[in-house]
Amino acid sequence: RYLGKGVLGAVESINSEISEAVRGFEAREQLDLDRTMIELDGTPNKERLGANAILAVSLATARAAAQENQLPLYRYLGTDQSNVVPVPMMNILNG
Repeated sequence: RYLGKGVLGAVESINSEISEAVRGFEAREQLDLDRTMIELDGTPNKERLGANAILAVSLATARAAAQENQLPLYRYLGTDQSNVVPVPMMNILNG
């Protein structure tokens, strides 16, 4: 289906190669987990395992770590300033 680019292919990648490679990682080891999946894929644009599969596992790990730390995901991924809107440095559009 979808020339091998559908959801079933992503699920197969997650349930086979990716799950074997990341088994044993702690949720707080996000960077190591992401690097492991990128190295496992071995292609510049994540086409072998699929960027959707890699992203799904990475995001699920981040959500688990945020929940473990009792933080909202944006706060876990961001900093103390993550809920502040950035201030523009210059005027780009004039009316």
